[in-house]
Amino acid sequence: MLVGGPNLDEQLTTNYLSINRY
Repeated sequence: MLVGGPNLDEQLTTNYLSINRY
């Protein structure tokens, strides 16, 4: 996963959804 990208909020949301699956 890239960090410091222009779409940081989107990356955080994707990471949250991935954790929420478990």
